Amino acid sequence: MGSVKPYLPGWGHGVERISREALASLTRVRAEALRAVRHFFEELGVMEVTSSTLTQMSGSCENPATMFSLPYYGRTAYLAQSAQLQLEVIVAALNEPVYTLTTSYRAEDYMLDEDSRRRLSEFTLIEVEAPGWSLETLMRVQEELLAAVVRRTLAYARREIESLGGKPEELAALRPPFPRIEYADAVRALIQEGLKPPAEASDGWDFGMREERVLIGLHGDTPAFLVHHPSGIKYFNMQRRAGAAMSVDLLTPPIGETSGGGERESDPDLTARQLHESRMLEKIRLQGGSEDEFSWYLQLLRDPGLPPRAGFGLGFERMIAFLLGTDDIVSCLEFPSTDAHLFP
Repeated sequence: MGSVKPYLPGWGHGVERISREALASLTRVRAEALRAVRHFFEELGVMEVTSSTLTQMSGSCENPATMFSLPYYGRTAYLAQSAQLQLEVIVAALNEPVYTLTTSYRAEDYMLDEDSRRRLSEFTLIEVEAPGWSLETLMRVQEELLAAVVRRTLAYARREIESLGGKPEELAALRPPFPRIEYADAVRALIQEGLKPPAEASDGWDFGMREERVLIGLHGDTPAFLVHHPSGIKYFNMQRRAGAAMSVDLLTPPIGETSGGGERESDPDLTARQLHESRMLEKIRLQGGSEDEFSWYLQLLRDPGLPPRAGFGLGFERMIAFLLGTDDIVSCLEFPSTDAHLFP
């Protein structure tokens, strides 16, 4: 009997991107991480729900400039970037916390984006929406979720993590709570480290991977939360207080931002004004749309039964990057979709 060939035939259109053994290890790590996520939310009492990945333009949710569009029965549909607004509808009906594991799509500019090593055109997104949660609750849930994923993957896939370059002993030392970094303090720290905001950052300095890595390094190379961003760089329905968004990003080494979320605004008139002033609406107009795309959502906010809400979206592949200690997102899933990869 001949020996097993180290590479799969035809893998990557003839390019030997990953060995058979590495693919098997990666698949097992991802499977155990998914089991950990589902078990964590089941124990927490958060219901798993299903969202749609074919949506109207408002379903793009995050960045209309990176939408994928496709013909849909005589009109145009879009591949969803986030299920957040859909989850808010479900929370309005249930008044219970919910989450979804869904596929998200973004047409990234890999040639110009300096953060392209952490970008994918198709990725798995863990999204949670809950009534009555505060910013602090969002952070507690996320740090406990990450700790639960680390525990399970080390228990069932420690050898695989190590074979893929991860450091199990460092993961085992992970202990919540994680540092909380105020955005204003982060700006001062970055400037002291010799970094400067780009000239076009009139609405606020939207940190990239370089800045986030510096912040992580200044806080012990451990996961950390960045809170209270300028309102101009955050989603239009995020609650604002004293000019700052009630926002939180989870930063993990070595890839930086791994999740983003915050408290939602429930006042329909204030939300409409924030939408009208948002950079997102400018991009929607460039795509041929208007604020009417969100008329259904603004109507939802007038439902007297709608509870106060908060939520976050966590990139599953970026969490895998944390487990494996890599800043190359392509190595974090079996079939990466980028400008250079399309399978099979």
